[in-house]
This record gives sequence, structure tokens and C-alpha cells, in this order.
Amino acid sequence: MTDKNIDHTEQIKDENITGMAMDKEYARWAYKELNPDDAFRKPEAIDDITVLDLSNGSFAGLFASSILSEMGAEVIRVEPPEGDIARKMSPYGMMIKDSGLPYIVEARNKLHVTADITKKAGIDLISKLAKKSRCCDRNIQTRIFG
Repeated sequence: MTDKNIDHTEQIKDENITGMAMDKEYARWAYKELNPDDAFRKPEAIDDITVLDLSNGSFAGLFASSILSEMGAEVIRVEPPEGDIARKMSPYGMMIKDSGLPYIVEARNKLHVTADITKKAGIDLISKLAKKSRCCDRNIQTRIFG
């Protein structure tokens, strides 16, 4: 187990700096700044943003919101009761349980909820989530919401 308070500049020795790291000062800086043990302390670029993902059947929407989630945004993905059709899309039929591997990869780091937009309760839920969100990733017609 690594002590989180260690100054990593003192852990790397000149004899351990090899390969393309010709500049020892740069190697020490990179080791200190890029150490995985310190990643939890660094703020994310957009960790104060909430994104509402209403894309359905679109890997473009899934991919866009996964990039935002990797940058720190809280992404709330809303799917219809029957699930997103993108769950079934998979090259060569590679499935994990009932979802294709591409969907699982792009659905990571997101909060998932189900809402039926044909019912008032579903529209109300999406409206509440939209008020909380800074932006919306969608490919559905907005006239559904009145």
C-alpha cells in the first residue's frame, strides 16, 4: 500500500530514469504529476457540470456523453422502459448478459434511469432532470415534451 503523502520526486532515482527520458528534471516532474496514486486528488475539468443524455439508438450520443463523463461531468442517461436499442448492437454478436460490448464500453461512468415519455410521470421526471442539468445530449424530438 502506498502512502498518499509521499513526495514522489524523492522516490525516483537517476538510475531509474531510462529510455527516452533524457532530461532528468522533466522525468522527475512527470513522475510527480502523472503518478496514478495521486489521481484522486486532482479535480476533473468539468466536474461541476451535469449532463442529461437522452440519446437513443445512437452511438454518437453515447460516445459524446462518455467523453463528458471521462472529463468529470455527472451524466444521467435516460432510457425508455424497453431499453436503448443500442444495447443490442454488437459486432459478431459479442454480448455480456443482455447488452452488446460497445454499449457497455460507452455507457460507463453514467447514472442510468428509465423514463416512459408516453406518460406524464416520465415527462415530469425528464423535466426535473433537465432543470438540474447544464446541457442535454439528445436525438429525440423535443415536441414530445409539449
